Amino acid sequence: MSAAAMKWAARQSIADGSAKAVLNALAYLHQDGKPLFPSQKRLAEATGRSLRATWEALQLLESFGLLTRSPRSAGARGRTSDAFELVLTAEVKRSKTDVRDARRNLQNLRVANRESDVCNSRNLQLAESAGGLRRFCEGIGDEEKSPYQEGESSEGSIGDAREETALGWSPRIVQGGRS
Repeated sequence: MSAAAMKWAARQSIADGSAKAVLNALAYLHQDGKPLFPSQKRLAEATGRSLRATWEALQLLESFGLLTRSPRSAGARGRTSDAFELVLTAEVKRSKTDVRDARRNLQNLRVANRESDVCNSRNLQLAESAGGLRRFCEGIGDEEKSPYQEGESSEGSIGDAREETALGWSPRIVQGGRS
């Protein structure tokens, strides 16, 4: 336990009970100069919050710049708990509105990531068969007009559409040319 980390966590003004509880739990576990490796399950148990609330709180704290998170791998066994480091030089004051806006931004990022899954390796074969969609996903040939753009595909075929998001646009697959 680091008294400096506990005092630092107490000074942070965050209008979200879950985020504040997770920050306090991480500060309690903090040891100077060493990363933290608590699982989300352990943090949830320590704070009395659900796993989902703990996960969202960690995302909020990271977006506020209060901690950094590095994913770790257990090799063939998959993932293990992330490595956390508290940014003890950061000072924040977040109102309910700030927290709400941060949650909305994080939600928009999750939606954009889901929509861009059309370009992941599992769907590259599908993209290749859609003629030109792979180049579109890789950012090559953005200026070219694809025969698969919205409104030009036939019923039941796979087409490409651009959907406006908070981050600009992202490609996604639509059935029958309808979004």
